[in-house]
Amino acid sequence: MTRQSLHLLLVVVCAWLSTTVVQGFSTLPGSSESRTPKSFVATALGAVTTDNSSTDPSLPLEQIVTRDLELSADQYQQLQQLAELVVEWNERINLVSRKDCTVATVWERHILPSIACTAWSENPLWEAQRAIDVGTGGGFPGLPLAICFPNVDFVLLDSVGKKLTAVQDMAQQLQLSNVQIHHGRAEEYGPQPKFCVATGRSVSNLPQFCGWMQHLLQKDTGRLLYWIGGDLETTVTEKCVDDIPIGQAWIPALFMSCDKRVLQFPQPAVTALAQEFLGNDFVANPAGIQVATPPKKKKNKPQRKKEDTSSKYQRSARGAWKTSRRRLDNEKEASGATIALEPKQRGYEGFQRYDSAPRGGPATPYDNEKEASG
Repeated sequence: MTRQSLHLLLVVVCAWLSTTVVQGFSTLPGSSESRTPKSFVATALGAVTTDNSSTDPSLPLEQIVTRDLELSADQYQQLQQLAELVVEWNERINLVSRKDCTVATVWERHILPSIACTAWSENPLWEAQRAIDVGTGGGFPGLPLAICFPNVDFVLLDSVGKKLTAVQDMAQQLQLSNVQIHHGRAEEYGPQPKFCVATGRSVSNLPQFCGWMQHLLQKDTGRLLYWIGGDLETTVTEKCVDDIPIGQAWIPALFMSCDKRVLQFPQPAVTALAQEFLGNDFVANPAGIQVATPPKKKKNKPQRKKEDTSSKYQRSARGAWKTSRRRLDNEKEASGATIALEPKQRGYEGFQRYDSAPRGGPATPYDNEKEASG
């Protein structure tokens, strides 16, 4: 065997050994593949197929909904159908984030955070009659709450009409008779009677949100439930009567990494937050309700350039008779004199009338009469 053959054989063996070693280490328990986190909801749902089909009702997720949250099996089926409808509609309209939009992600990020408050014994929705979800978007938390609280009449309000089209279709397919849709802005909506509870989920910062919807709540007895994540200002947390982290209070096994929280504000605190954002800038709308109006932005209109009056000769208006410069100079020298305009040139200067008879032709009777009279 030649030296070149030995060298080639050695290269092939080394390549084979390196590939085998790398594959062996990638399948070890401590490898990065085995450390990849897996969603608890995906595990609970089990074999969720790629076409987002229904799951087996005997999976642990139904036990979480029925045992921990004390909901019925029919309500679980409605929530499961809602998750499938959201995935179906999200392919046509951007209701929620389209990144990894599956039944499992809809459950984990939208449905379960919305219904977790059903385990809260002091939830004002237990005794409410009418509630409004301001800025419902894709129907959260309004639709899941309407399933969990069938005795409460919900109004889902949003200013984006195409999203409300999807929400209304989902409510009809779920046969939710306690859901109504309102297309419009919260600050222009004047319901009578007012609502016992208002809900919202990460619509905007809380003072601004309260400025939009503070007139929708019943005086003194109204309550606001607001879902929000992240850090909050001290001026906001001081006014809430309840600040409950979802992951630590209601379903710890499911929300260990969830940073969402539910805040409850009484109606006077909502009004106080609205005044912090808008001050005393309130006007009465035609319905007689005090609503907040954000300050209008001033538009910078282009200023018209002033004509230069110091110039010697002004530009005349279109269609005006022309004035000679010499005459204009003479008129300016006289104090208080008005500028006279030249008569319009019609071409009559130097006009000379000629006889109609051609030169050298025979005389006409008109010529003979003219000579006799002359």
